[in-house]
Amino acid sequence: MRAGTEIPPGAGDVELVSLTRHFGEVVAVDAISLKIGAGEFVTLLGPSGSGKTTTLMMIAGFVRPTAGEIMLGGRPITRKPAFKRNCNSDSGATSDPPSASGPRAAGAQLAGGARIGGASGAGSGREAARGGTRSVGLCGP
Repeated sequence: MRAGTEIPPGAGDVELVSLTRHFGEVVAVDAISLKIGAGEFVTLLGPSGSGKTTTLMMIAGFVRPTAGEIMLGGRPITRKPAFKRNCNSDSGATSDPPSASGPRAAGAQLAGGARIGGASGAGSGREAARGGTRSVGLCGP
């Protein structure tokens, strides 16, 4: 899309409707419903094994949901293969590096996300990360 081109209302919205994924007896994602407007920056925050990556993989089309619906621009894409979806790797999906451990790694990831989301200036990523972790009760005093 060229700079200065407007996105029609709803055209880029991603909506998850009761999205669920089971792996055998394990419920990896349990009926998540979420609407993300075009241009919004969203972070999925949770511990290892909480379904963040599985949710992103379902949106991208690499993992098929057990139940629920994925909508893009108001149209269902749940049954479309990944190569036919209007999604790409520019979605900004990141995963934990193998060496990640503890709050420092989480803070570094949040700071990086804040920079991607538009935070600028010295320390702004760190400050946004601190604010984010405080808001969800993951930060000390």
